[in-house]
Amino acid sequence: MDLPDSSRSTNRPLTMAALVACVFMSALEATVVATAMPTVVAELGGIRLYGWVTAGYLLASTVSVPVFGKLADLRGRKPWLLVGVALFLVGSVASGLSQSLVQLIVFRVVQGLGAGSMGPLALTVVSDLYSFKERGKVQGFFGSVWGISAVVGPLLGGAMVKVLSWRWVFFVNVPIGIAAALLLVRVYHEPSVVHRGNIHWKSAIALTLGSTLLLIAGEGRVGLLLLPVALLLLAVFIRLERHAADPILPIDLFRDRLFLVTCVLTVILGGVSMGMITFLPLFVQGVM
Repeated sequence: MDLPDSSRSTNRPLTMAALVACVFMSALEATVVATAMPTVVAELGGIRLYGWVTAGYLLASTVSVPVFGKLADLRGRKPWLLVGVALFLVGSVASGLSQSLVQLIVFRVVQGLGAGSMGPLALTVVSDLYSFKERGKVQGFFGSVWGISAVVGPLLGGAMVKVLSWRWVFFVNVPIGIAAALLLVRVYHEPSVVHRGNIHWKSAIALTLGSTLLLIAGEGRVGLLLLPVALLLLAVFIRLERHAADPILPIDLFRDRLFLVTCVLTVILGGVSMGMITFLPLFVQGVM
């Protein structure tokens, strides 16, 4: 299998280093912040909004994945990968400067939008640069990044809070992100990509609003009143995607049994792991 033309002028090892750095930032942010959150709440207050610091990040990174993926297909990987890094860094700096928990949640959403670009597009670039036989070995690096971040993140977060300040769990991303962006600009080259097509923004809006209201529905009895609206919006999203000429998330994919089972297991495992990562530090530091 021949490699695409872009791989002949691209420094693949350095590009891989930049992509691994991008994935490492987004993976580390999901674990390092959890350890610092009890200290953040103690300083800023707002314990009732505790879970939204993580939920806002994950929600933004999830609903933005199909949008960034579609934009990358239409306009190229590199520009939208760099946009993702920029959003992530802006969100990181702003999160570190937050003066209230509400501000932190808003800026974490910005961070999440950047993560929604960096993670998926990094894997897409790998698929562009490496042959089918090489991808398994190369993508092993990304799997190891998540494993390392799960171990290093809590330790690093605890050390930063103790020695420096909780704000440094966000500022630490800045040098890594700048280095990754500079590497991508210098060593990753792709041919000009301009495909016909448009983003189905109505679907994107329906997915975002429906997912957000679904999370809010878990906030007690008042939130439950929004559950029918959330389900209606998600149903609208599915209907729009079925009739779209160029969907951002083809619904037919869910007819594939392997794809469907993988999605269900990912939801279950993700819910368990992120729940533990988010609330276990609060229990250990606040109760034990």
